[in-house]
Amino acid sequence: MSYNPTEPLPYDSSDNCPIYNPFASSSANDEEESARETSPLKKARRVVSSNSLSAFLQRTKRERIGNRSRRSSRWLKGDDVDSNHSVGDVCNSSFASSPSSSDLESLPDLTDDDADTPETTPVKPIHKFTFLDTVSPRGKLFFDDGFTIQQQPQTQSPTIHKQTKVSIFDVPELVHRILLFVEAQNDHQPHEVTSIRRKPLSYNHALLIYGDKESAQQAMAEDGEKHQQQYNNSTNPLFNCLLVNKLFNRITRELLAKKFYFSNDIQFNKYVTTTTTTATPINFQPQSFNLHKLFHSNSSLFNKAITNINFHNLTSFELFMCPKIYPSWDIFQSCGSKLQKLIVTGSKTIDDNFCYMISQYCQNLTCLDLRACELITDSGLYHIFRSNHNLQVVNVGRKNKGHLITNTSIAVLIKNNCHLHTLGLAGTYISDVVLWQIGHTLKQISRLSLNNCPRLTNSGVASVLNQSRFFPHLIVLELRFNLQLTDLTSLIHFKNRKNYQYYHQKNHNGDPCGELLLIELCETLMYRMRRQELDLDKLISNKIMNDILYWINDQWENDGDLPYMELLNSRKRKRQ
Repeated sequence: MSYNPTEPLPYDSSDNCPIYNPFASSSANDEEESARETSPLKKARRVVSSNSLSAFLQRTKRERIGNRSRRSSRWLKGDDVDSNHSVGDVCNSSFASSPSSSDLESLPDLTDDDADTPETTPVKPIHKFTFLDTVSPRGKLFFDDGFTIQQQPQTQSPTIHKQTKVSIFDVPELVHRILLFVEAQNDHQPHEVTSIRRKPLSYNHALLIYGDKESAQQAMAEDGEKHQQQYNNSTNPLFNCLLVNKLFNRITRELLAKKFYFSNDIQFNKYVTTTTTTATPINFQPQSFNLHKLFHSNSSLFNKAITNINFHNLTSFELFMCPKIYPSWDIFQSCGSKLQKLIVTGSKTIDDNFCYMISQYCQNLTCLDLRACELITDSGLYHIFRSNHNLQVVNVGRKNKGHLITNTSIAVLIKNNCHLHTLGLAGTYISDVVLWQIGHTLKQISRLSLNNCPRLTNSGVASVLNQSRFFPHLIVLELRFNLQLTDLTSLIHFKNRKNYQYYHQKNHNGDPCGELLLIELCETLMYRMRRQELDLDKLISNKIMNDILYWINDQWENDGDLPYMELLNSRKRKRQ
């Protein structure tokens, strides 16, 4: 709708309803003034529809306040009207100041007075719309008829101060990585110290091994238990990480909960007492469970300790020198095939029933150590070796009751586990047949312990060690306390052959073709070996000397060489 404010206001030209025309001539004004003196001024009859623009503007005028009322008045008067002039300058003062008049009545009526007036108007009323504000929580935006944006008043919420700078110690991923490095560099789990070689049994034994007094005295003075005790008593840095902040505390507790270990009976007893009296004990989900040298703890105390422990993620279970503890079957039923490392040493309670249970639930073992478990026989080991085919480290050595382990179970182990690289059979009653099977089948074997195996013989050991294709990667061979072995010549040749391969034979990459061999013998066998090495050296020296004499005193070839005796006689004559 367009409106020109310069056009004259509408009026009725009939004589019955004269209306003042400010744009008419002066003569017409005089006539009209004389007419007004005789007859009163009458307004034109108007029928205003309820849906007309005038009715709409009359309703909205009462609702508008302040600036909007001034803007509406300015729009109705027109932009061309001077702001210094009033309405009375344009129209008659009596008309403008009439108490029943209104500024809206001077607007043209845009609706028809006929009965066919449509129900709709040219300008539709603007409704309020409400939109959700996705920026502020629980906020709404209101679009009014003037298209002004308002926000719904909301209750005052507590102010959240955002950090402008994020520290690396507040990022969980980085903190977890940092604590993993701390844990890896400070592993305080108790374990058995692996020495380079066994400690000599006596000073004479050390002299036979090292050859000089200084090295022998130094070897006898070394004490591995001192280093182990110092290692275990040091403080774990992860305990200090618990005090950094809440994030460090949470992640550190998660890492500590993955490893459960004790190496002191008193501390273990205190832990059990605390967990039984605490209302909300800590629930461990360890991947490694390790009890080290708990000589006085028994099975009842052990069962109380594992009440709040979840073993579903257990991969390593170790009871090192805990003779009175019998592990519960529920542990191995929970972890099942996830268990890969099983170490139970020095137990006086583990028997063949335990081995049957292990063979049923744990069939993915890679490390099995059952040393000094003297109640275990061939029957129990047979079931474990038959159900596990991924074993790489096995140790079933013992000092007493070695006759309970023979070729019956060890042959099954060798047949089903060809990837073995460490095998301990000390104190068992294996024969030369098993030794031949080890050399023929286990090509990856690197450490072999045959201490105190009374069934081994000189001929069996010699026949195996003289085979050049056997034991290509062997680096440690233990034959202590096999006093029935008197002929160690084959062992000396085997050692010399390994040394020659290491020092003199190279592959295409320049690396040695063989490995240096360490042979562990007791004092008696070491003395025998040294004597036989001297005899071999003398024999080799005599052969060399005979070869030289044969070459010099060769009488079957006329090469001009003088015999040795003639050469000596000729020199004596020259001196005279």
